[in-house]
Amino acid sequence: MAKLRFSSLAAVALFTAVAISANADTLNGAFGGWTPWQKSGTLVDGSNNVTYGGPYWNVKSGDGATNNIGWCLVGGGGCNMANPPGNLNFFANGNSAIDNMWFTTGGSTVTVSLNGVFTSQTSPGSGIDYFGYYTVDPTTHMVTGATPLLNAGNSIPTSSTFMVGPNTSYGFYLENVQGQGSSNETRYWFYMDSTQDQASNGTTPLAFQHFSIFDGGSSLYVGVEDGFGIPDGDYNDMIVQVTTASAPEPASTALVAIGLLAFAIPFRGKLLSSTR
Repeated sequence: MAKLRFSSLAAVALFTAVAISANADTLNGAFGGWTPWQKSGTLVDGSNNVTYGGPYWNVKSGDGATNNIGWCLVGGGGCNMANPPGNLNFFANGNSAIDNMWFTTGGSTVTVSLNGVFTSQTSPGSGIDYFGYYTVDPTTHMVTGATPLLNAGNSIPTSSTFMVGPNTSYGFYLENVQGQGSSNETRYWFYMDSTQDQASNGTTPLAFQHFSIFDGGSSLYVGVEDGFGIPDGDYNDMIVQVTTASAPEPASTALVAIGLLAFAIPFRGKLLSSTR
């Protein structure tokens, strides 16, 4: 499991001093964990198939040999992403994708910002991608309440925020719409829980995890693959930065006050003893 961290070091120091957990969102997935790139300088370049058993997202992109999400993050190849964060750990089972990933939350405000778009699906006429979030029913674990936040036609950086209730599970989805507004309109929904992917024409999309998630410290980077049918798996079609703003719960505030009082009591005792 992985938590989105506080951006304020002062806040982290305060909570550490009184042993209170931060109210942050946690990334979950069966057998999932943060995995470093096995060879930090090795990315698919068209002439190298990367035979060392590299990450599931490290493949030759249909947009160009050096355009997958890895090239975008390190700011190299043919993928020119604004302010690339560098070589980040990714969430996976070893180097393999996890079928079902989800977040749990303490009621934080979540900000998503569009950092990169490397897809032709940017307008209703040529196909368009919508990025949003959904909640997860705690009993059935089914997707509920899908809400769009951004689309691939937005300018960079475009940001949007949302909030879900405490102890609520949620995930992100991408909706790919072909022929929007026409009689042949078809919609594909790809979820962080890839077992629930679906299409409006009744077909079942190929079993495929369309999301890759990277640990940027105070935020996460989410790379999305929009291909339906047989995707190229480059995960750079939409790149979104996700940050959560956490605040102490009322109980935490009370514990902080108790801690300050505990400091005050010995100090008062010392003053009394000095007057005797």
